[in-house]
Amino acid sequence: MWNAVSLINDMLKDLDARRPGRRRSQSEILTGLGAVRSSRIRAEGLLLSGARVSFALLLLALTIMVWRVQTGPADMAGGVLRGADLDSGELVMAEAMNLRDATSSAELPDVAQSGPGADLAEVQHVAVERRANHTRLILKLSRETSHYIEQDQGLLLLTVMDTRLVDALPELELNETPIQAIHARQVGQDLSLELDLIRDVKTQSTMLSHNGSATLVLDLSPAGQSGTSVAKRARTPVFEKRAHPPSTRELANQSYQRALELIRQQNEGGAVNLLQEALALDPQYHPAREALAAAFLRLGQEEAAEPLLVDGLMLAPEHVPFAKLQARVLAMRGSLSDAVELLERFQAAGAEDPEYQALLAAFYQRQGKHIRALKHYQLVLRSESDKAVWWMGLGISLEGASRPKQALAAYRAAAVLGGLGADSQRYIGERIAVLQAELR
Repeated sequence: MWNAVSLINDMLKDLDARRPGRRRSQSEILTGLGAVRSSRIRAEGLLLSGARVSFALLLLALTIMVWRVQTGPADMAGGVLRGADLDSGELVMAEAMNLRDATSSAELPDVAQSGPGADLAEVQHVAVERRANHTRLILKLSRETSHYIEQDQGLLLLTVMDTRLVDALPELELNETPIQAIHARQVGQDLSLELDLIRDVKTQSTMLSHNGSATLVLDLSPAGQSGTSVAKRARTPVFEKRAHPPSTRELANQSYQRALELIRQQNEGGAVNLLQEALALDPQYHPAREALAAAFLRLGQEEAAEPLLVDGLMLAPEHVPFAKLQARVLAMRGSLSDAVELLERFQAAGAEDPEYQALLAAFYQRQGKHIRALKHYQLVLRSESDKAVWWMGLGISLEGASRPKQALAAYRAAAVLGGLGADSQRYIGERIAVLQAELR
C-alpha cells in the first residue's frame, strides 16, 4: 500500500524553492566546515610548534572530510553524523524524543503564528444542556470553521481549528451529565477542549451556519444502550453433509489473493485484471477495491482510480483506506485543499492509523501549515518512532516553523536511524550541516 514517504521526498525540492537562501551547495558546506576545522587545527599546530606541521594537518583533515562525504550516508550523514560512533546516537535519540513526546506543539519554543490573529474564529458562548437521552455541548462561533474529535480512556478531545477563546470558560452545570470537567487550551491557532468523562459515550457533532456566524453542536449519548434480548429456543442441531458451490465473496477473495501474488511479482497489468474480476463478483469487497485503486495509482492512472474510490466512499463512508487514496488522487490533481478537507473528516477514524497521520501531516506541510503538521508528526512518531522518514518530516516542519534547533535534533534522529533513499539522506546531511553552522 502506498504511504507518505514518496510524498515527503517530492516535497524536498518544493521546500528549497520556497526558501532559496537557506540551502547551500555541497562545496559551500565543505568550505564552511573546513574553516571551522582549520582554526582548531592551526591551534594544535602551534602547540606542536611548526607552521609546516599545521599546514600538513589541515590538508589531512580536509582530505579525510571530503573522503567521508564521498563514501555516502552509510558512513556519514552529509559529513556530520557517522553511523559507526553512535555512542552519541542514544543521546541524539533522547533529545529527539523530547520533541515527539511534547503533549502539544505549544510546548515547543514559541514561534509567531502564521497569518493574522484576526483571521481566527472566536468563541462567543459556551453552554451545556441536558436532554432526555443525551447531553449537548454548544459553542457559538463568530464564523464557521473545521473541527475534529478524539476519544480515549475517559478523555474526549474536541479541537476547533483556526479558533481562539477570547474569555475564560464560564462555569458550566455538569451534574447529571457524563462530563466531569472541561478544560480549554490554545494549541497554536487551534482551540482544544478536553472533556473528562465519567463513562464512555458516543458522539455526534454538527456545525450550523447562520448569518455569517456558526454554532457547533456536540451531542454525547450513552455508548452502551442495551436492547432487549430475545432468548432463542434450544434446538437439537441437525448436520447435513452437502456440497455447495463457493459464494461470490469466496470467488472474489480467490481472485484477490491471486492478484496480490502478481503484485509481489510486479505484474501490475495481470493484477489489475484479477482485481477487476473480484470487484465485478462482489462490489462490496473493500480489499479488492482498495488494491485496484492503489494499482491504478502506481501505474499513473489516477483517472481510473478516482471513480472506484468515490463509489467506495459511498458504500463505506467510514473506510479510512479509501479516504487516504482519494486524498492522494486529489493532491496529484492539484486540489490540495480538497485533499486536506477530505482527510480532516476522518480524523476520529484515522486516529490510530500512522499512515493517515503522516499523510495529513505531509499535506499540511505542503500547504505551509507547519504548526498543524507538527502535531500529526508527533502522533505518528509516538506509534512508530523508528521510522527515519517521519523524523525527516518533523524536521522539515520544525524548520518551516522557524525552530532550527529542534529541526536539527529531528534531522539527527533521522540520520541515526537511517534506511532512507539516497536523495533523502543527502538532503538530511545538507540540512544538518547548514543548521549546525547557523546555530554556532
